[in-house]
Amino acid sequence: MRSTPLHPQWLYRDPRMHLPELHALPLAGGILDVGAGNGWLGRRLPRGWHYVAFDHPEVGRNWYGARPDVCGDAAALPFGDASFDAVALLEVVEHLERFDAALSEVDRVLKPGGLVLCSVPFLYPVHDAPRDFQRMTVHGLHHLADRFGWEIHSTRRISPGFQCLAVQFGVAIGSIIVAPDGVGLLRRTLAVVLLPVVPVVNLFCALLSALLPDVLPLAGGHMIVYRKGSRGVAA
Repeated sequence: MRSTPLHPQWLYRDPRMHLPELHALPLAGGILDVGAGNGWLGRRLPRGWHYVAFDHPEVGRNWYGARPDVCGDAAALPFGDASFDAVALLEVVEHLERFDAALSEVDRVLKPGGLVLCSVPFLYPVHDAPRDFQRMTVHGLHHLADRFGWEIHSTRRISPGFQCLAVQFGVAIGSIIVAPDGVGLLRRTLAVVLLPVVPVVNLFCALLSALLPDVLPLAGGHMIVYRKGSRGVAA
């Protein structure tokens, strides 16, 4: 169901996890996955890549029962300078409490010429509360490139235009259904009744995005690949 319009986040989840950006990786190397969760990225890497899963102990291990290779704070990565050929920041930037320090650490452990694979939500509901601290626009992502001396290798919008409206609707319905007691039987029942509407909304919004002019300011999220340059991190 996860890869079909039946899933409430079909138009967000699949584009985020498809990752054509992996084709930008060289033939072999080491990659650090910050906020690795269950380590799904490691199972999609090309052969020849050494994968290191890193996550916050409260979120990765205690909330989701994941078993990362290393637990710690992204603002103080326990790795040496220029240790990795690539760093993945997939749906984790919004959860970084010390955002500036964490990005500086990513720059530090990345080899010159290395890649940063970064995906961020934009028009997407608060999740993993209370550890959801910020949203970034595409302009903010470009600003990071200027600040750290990273080149922009590629950019992609996730659930662009009307598609992000379907994601909002699906998440809203799903959140009511799985909400703790206190929502009220009538409201929960109404949400369950509306659940079959989710695939209709998904398909309708996908069709609108295909037929109508793109609405550039609307996006569920952004995927960007940076390449580290030769100069150091900005002060």
